Amino acid sequence: FMTSESMPIKLRKSSMKKIALHFIFFVLFFSLISVLASSNRIVRVGIYQNKPLVFTDKENTPRGIYIDILKYVAAREDWTLEYVISDWPDCLDGLANHKIDLLVAIAYSKERSTQLDFSKETVLINYGKIFVPRNSKIQAITDLQNKTIAVLSEDIYYAKFRQMLSSFGLSARFLELDSYREVLSVLDKKRADAGILTRLLGLQSANRYNVLETPILFAPVELRFAVPRNADADLIQALDNRLHELKKDRNSVYYRSMEHWFSQKVEKEFPIWLRWLLVGAAVLAVVFLVTSLVLKAQVNRKTSELIEKNQELQAQIQKRKWMEQSLRRSEVRYRSLFENVPVSLWEEDYSDLKIFFDQLKARGIKDYRNYFDNHPQAVSQAAKKIKILDVNKCTLDLFEVKDRKEFFQSLEIIFGEEARHVFKEELIALAHGKNHFEAEVMAKTVTGERKFIAFSLIVAEGFEKTLGRVLVSIADITDRVRTEKSLQQSEQKFRSLVEKSIDSIILVNEHGRVVEWNQGAERIYGQARKNVVGKFIWDVQFQLATSELKEEWKFQMVRSEMLSFHKTGRAPWVNRLNESEIILADGKRRVIQSVVFPIPTGTGFMAGSVARDITARIQSENQVKKALLEKEILLKEIHHRVKNNLQIISSLLRLQSFKINDSQFTRAMLDSQSRIRSMALIHERLYQSEDFSNIEFGIYARKLVADLFRTYQVDLQAIQFDIQIENVSLDVNTAIPCGLVINELVSNALKYAFPNSFRQKKLRPPKIEIALLRLSSGRYELQVSDNGVGLSPELDIQKTSSLGLRLVTILVKDQLGGNLTVDRSNGTAFQIIFNDGVSA
Repeated sequence: FMTSESMPIKLRKSSMKKIALHFIFFVLFFSLISVLASSNRIVRVGIYQNKPLVFTDKENTPRGIYIDILKYVAAREDWTLEYVISDWPDCLDGLANHKIDLLVAIAYSKERSTQLDFSKETVLINYGKIFVPRNSKIQAITDLQNKTIAVLSEDIYYAKFRQMLSSFGLSARFLELDSYREVLSVLDKKRADAGILTRLLGLQSANRYNVLETPILFAPVELRFAVPRNADADLIQALDNRLHELKKDRNSVYYRSMEHWFSQKVEKEFPIWLRWLLVGAAVLAVVFLVTSLVLKAQVNRKTSELIEKNQELQAQIQKRKWMEQSLRRSEVRYRSLFENVPVSLWEEDYSDLKIFFDQLKARGIKDYRNYFDNHPQAVSQAAKKIKILDVNKCTLDLFEVKDRKEFFQSLEIIFGEEARHVFKEELIALAHGKNHFEAEVMAKTVTGERKFIAFSLIVAEGFEKTLGRVLVSIADITDRVRTEKSLQQSEQKFRSLVEKSIDSIILVNEHGRVVEWNQGAERIYGQARKNVVGKFIWDVQFQLATSELKEEWKFQMVRSEMLSFHKTGRAPWVNRLNESEIILADGKRRVIQSVVFPIPTGTGFMAGSVARDITARIQSENQVKKALLEKEILLKEIHHRVKNNLQIISSLLRLQSFKINDSQFTRAMLDSQSRIRSMALIHERLYQSEDFSNIEFGIYARKLVADLFRTYQVDLQAIQFDIQIENVSLDVNTAIPCGLVINELVSNALKYAFPNSFRQKKLRPPKIEIALLRLSSGRYELQVSDNGVGLSPELDIQKTSSLGLRLVTILVKDQLGGNLTVDRSNGTAFQIIFNDGVSA
């Protein structure tokens, strides 16, 4: 290898150049990457025509307040703005479809915020305003009824105005356009009666069109920036940060742009010739002024009186105009209220009826009721003298008519004979000089539906003498009347149930006084209703209490508990069955079962109580308990005597077996003795138990087997014994045959299963097992097995001569209703399955 010192000079220079070239390449490469990484972000901005907020000038260049702010932010955030000029609906679609990144001058609303992301900072607040063509008379919202209104499609002001119009009960036709310029153009050409523009646009553009603004202002909204939903959070954040800073600086581009677009002045440079022309005009004006002053001094003296009179006339004219305008505004408000109030309103003229009353007075008639009773045709004549001037929309809806013409034609259908007596009372009241009348009457709609209405009439102020203007209001009370009737019927049913109930029903108000005491309470407590209602309930309880409860401190405790209950609705004895003993006036004692429940009233709690006399039931229960006790004693005595008798028989058999030398007969005597003993054990368990119908079979079986081991003198250590019986109680009819079966099978096992030869061979430890298992579907399985020598294969247990096995088959089949199977594979195993004759 060569070192740098040993390298040729040309080679070293060539290497240095290569290193330099590589270095320059890497520097350029990383610079390019850096430039690409920091290149400007392109932001597509939706632009539409909404001057001065955003618009395009004659050169199609975007301008306006939002453009000024956006340019400032873009310069500092290193954005490149790409303007997408379109109509308003297309801008909204472009934002929703991600065709543009940012939309300016968009009104914020909760509905839009679910689809778009808005800036938190508001640029400014704008309003919607109604503009009309020149010479239009539209000045109030009610003037827009059935008019054509030009609007910007999908405009928030359009949506909010429709809601406001609907809330006034008004309707209009809407002409939807794509831009505010089209709205102004349509108004200028009088193709619409009115149009919706923003307040700012109207201020800037209305003077260039033949349109005027109206006082109708609505829907203030916040104008912000917006981006597609969940798309450009960093874009919105940058705008919010920059806009927040601009608002804090009074000299920022934000305030300069506002001042420029809202208060700009047009400055023009006058030419020199025009300046000289103005100087000449000024000289002529001075000459003219001097001449005029001389002439004016002469004229003023002669016209001073005329000027004074003219000023007076002008003041009168202005006052008249003001009054006319006030009257017009008042009329508009009245008409709007009249048409939209949710009550039927009528305006009527009773002046002809007043003349009719005056004629009756002139004839000396004073008793108008008697007159109209004797002259029913006069009621019809009076009705024809009433003129209905106007009715509102609610009236037409109430009686289901299309228009006022149909309503006037249907009056006889609406107010038939059922309303005649009410109209007669109205005539009598007015004839006596009353200015107000109220009544409830039945009416009908034109479709025949019956309605109950509340009718109220009042003579307008200033028309008391002529009855020239009468105001009538009608309210539909059909639901209320039907509810009242339903409540009355319900009250009658409740009253009937309460009065006819055999139980005591008592109501106590929130002050502790008895307000209801039915016939059942009279019968149970022996006190008449008239003597109890109005008294404090604790005083009534004290009269009925037993002597041990009539101590003063107990009385005060009851009173205190009741007062607390009426405030809180709570007490230890609330909503639970209570039993108490009372003493009637005749000294008889009664046991009463009652329940007390709270009834909230708004100011406290009433107490409701339902009680029943259970004295007879308690006496019957006591008699039954006494009879059951006597029966229990009797049954115990019977089972005890049966058990004793069976034991005596068993003992006699045992004594008799001692005198017999025949071993076979002795064995038979022992078998009989064990059978009798098994039955005696049943009766022993019964008289020692509280339940005379069921036997705890596990305990019984263990004692039975232990007795068998003693009877056959078998050592418990010599033969293992295992008993597995679940916690089962068998009734007597099942327990006795099961006990006899176990007795026979265990006796056979003890006698024959383990002979001496089996024990000497020591094949396996002798074992006897008993099990009683609970099966599904209400069936049981009894198993008795041993591991001894087993039964002979030739032995048929159904035909055997063995008394024990024959007894087992009979008991299983006839008394248990079960099936018996034998397994001889490993000793002998008896399996007995029987139906549920048991109770667990």
